[in-house]
Amino acid sequence: MVVVSGRGHRHRIPKARHRIRTGRFLFHFSLPEEARTLKADGPNAGGHWKRRMEWNMDHDERMRIAEDVARRVMTRFPGTVLFGCVTGSVARGDDTEHSDIDTMFVTTSRIRLPKMSPDGYRQFVYRGVPLQVEFRTREEALEILGETGPYWPVQATNFLEPRLIGGDPEVAARTVLEFRKFVDAIPMSSFRRGAGHALLWVDQGLGKVRNAAAAGDHPRAIQAGIWMAQDTAAFLGLVNRRYYHFGDARMVREAESFPTVPAGLPNILARLFGAVATPEIVAAAEELGSLCRDLAREQGILVEEIDELEEVGL
Repeated sequence: MVVVSGRGHRHRIPKARHRIRTGRFLFHFSLPEEARTLKADGPNAGGHWKRRMEWNMDHDERMRIAEDVARRVMTRFPGTVLFGCVTGSVARGDDTEHSDIDTMFVTTSRIRLPKMSPDGYRQFVYRGVPLQVEFRTREEALEILGETGPYWPVQATNFLEPRLIGGDPEVAARTVLEFRKFVDAIPMSSFRRGAGHALLWVDQGLGKVRNAAAAGDHPRAIQAGIWMAQDTAAFLGLVNRRYYHFGDARMVREAESFPTVPAGLPNILARLFGAVATPEIVAAAEELGSLCRDLAREQGILVEEIDELEEVGL
């Protein structure tokens, strides 16, 4: 039983499969047929409501919905959208009956819808499926692509390999080409600096594994181990100047195919993900951290360390 609470009301979803954002990445849990009817009451629910989540549609149906959204955006904001694209599993074509729909629109000027998050996201259920709309200006897209930190390997693909659903194809092609040339011009030193930041996340992840083990908290150790593996993937993406087509644990498998990875990485990851006891998680995490630090030394990658706060503008 999953219980989601907020503003005085609670939603109970037996054995639900949905996705939640926790920490840095998205995690998924299962949703059987009997759990697809949700009830809620409270100040934001309009009294009492019921909606059936019709997630059992195929890829073509999801694409039609995404294209409908794109047409609406183009009509609502004429002359503003450089291109619209679908992202995630629908873009890759590996969506299933439980998949949601994520869309992104790159624009010439800032667009924010009512109830949209400050960074340009709006999520809701549309035609029975969870749908996300994201707006980014061209300048925001270039800023994201130029910020070669730990998030870069999971953000770049949407701008560099978009699955188009709207906009003038020629304008879209020119915009994507501009983005690719911009990334090509980023010096390798920026990626090494970003890799140092990601290495700091790896070290922090190891600390969380150790803390969980010291507290005898096995579920927390599992979670920390998964996050550490994903932070390792971010580190390797930056070391190799590569980005990912997945934003979950599958990015770790993508990393294994990169030219510069530590020897023995697949074996250690298999042990980390397959560990059934906390000491096994700790041992695999220790080895993973050691491999990352060794590779960092070989590549001249450093974690930023300062002596005075003035060095960071404080």
